[in-house]
Amino acid sequence: MSGKVVEGNTYLDRVEQEFRGLIIPRYKFRRFFEEETRIFFDCEDDDPMDCLKEILERRDLKEFVVLLLTKEKEGGGLKVLDISYRNLGTETLRHFITHYQSQLEPTVKMSLMAGGLEYLSLIGYSYEE
Repeated sequence: MSGKVVEGNTYLDRVEQEFRGLIIPRYKFRRFFEEETRIFFDCEDDDPMDCLKEILERRDLKEFVVLLLTKEKEGGGLKVLDISYRNLGTETLRHFITHYQSQLEPTVKMSLMAGGLEYLSLIGYSYEE
């Protein structure tokens, strides 16, 4: 990983600037954001990259969270949607992200369309401990 770690709020400010009128509920997001992996995470240590490496390999996370930006087909309102997936085994966040991108994301996009929402972009990934 060679991505840049920024404060999560800094990244969310950029998203709000890009999508005028969007107000992101900040309570859903963790303190840091790593731009390459698009992961929101918390860290109490001095080096956030060390924390991220550890989080990516943890097998005891209860849930994986995908944070999406959607648009209502009627009315055009923007909405942040968080989708949680229980970790039923000992899957890592790194493995989940690969699985989500290849298997789950197409289904999510179709489900959103059926529900009257348009998928605009992936905001990022997170987790529940």
